[in-house]
Amino acid sequence: MEISTKERLNQRKYALTAGISLIIMTLAAFFSYGFAHESLVVPGDTESTFHNITSSTILFKAEIIGWVIILISDIVVAWAFYLFLKPIHKNLSLLSAWLRLTYATILGMAILN
Repeated sequence: MEISTKERLNQRKYALTAGISLIIMTLAAFFSYGFAHESLVVPGDTESTFHNITSSTILFKAEIIGWVIILISDIVVAWAFYLFLKPIHKNLSLLSAWLRLTYATILGMAILN
């Protein structure tokens, strides 16, 4: 089965969308978890953690925004991977998209808490 030029361009667009979203997700995770979270949370010391959060509310809000960016990027990646892999195996592509969306749902609930 020959793939048309339009389908190839669409596949390239889906792959590029997934790749850019993964890079955005990686950068946001580096900031949110690697920098902000590590700066605010003191393991085993709730008083210091509370003090850090109350004294650095801008950093705390930036961390939450970073997690929301990760969540949105994860949804975009699930969609793009589904469309990219759909011509190869539709059922497995759909399964992987649902699993990724399930993970994104759990992440969204964690962000809300």
